[in-house]
Amino acid sequence: MTNTTKKQSKTAAAKTKTQPTGDYPVGRGRPPKEWQYKPGESGNPSGRPKGSRNSLNGKKALERVLSKTVTVTEGDKTRKTTLWEAILLAQAAKAADGHVASMKVLLDLANRLDAFAEPGADVLTPLPADDEAVLERALQRRARAAAATDDDDDDDDTPQ
Repeated sequence: MTNTTKKQSKTAAAKTKTQPTGDYPVGRGRPPKEWQYKPGESGNPSGRPKGSRNSLNGKKALERVLSKTVTVTEGDKTRKTTLWEAILLAQAAKAADGHVASMKVLLDLANRLDAFAEPGADVLTPLPADDEAVLERALQRRARAAAATDDDDDDDDTPQ
């Protein structure tokens, strides 16, 4: 049997397949209605349950790891703490010994977390009177300059 007769027999077999009845086209990616999943029915009933941990979420994974409990020895005493606190304690100990990189890590972290902010520091303090006067004069000057440019723009719009 040659290649051409193989091709012809394949196409002939494809043409002799029975076509589905009704208005629903069955084909690639479109199974017959009776084989499709019903509403609310899962395609993989024994698959991963909802709410289980997703390994792709790095933030949650890091949170889970850093919140694990570890035993820390400080002097003669041992106590349990989180891994996060143990890391900070280790960095602080190295910084106290003069390790400059550990000092930088701790200070950068403290600045990011706003650790040294005073309670209520987010409330604005009033400006001194002389600074207030300088600011007011600058705002008035800016308003006059803006008004002057608006007047110049209006003159350009008039036909000549």
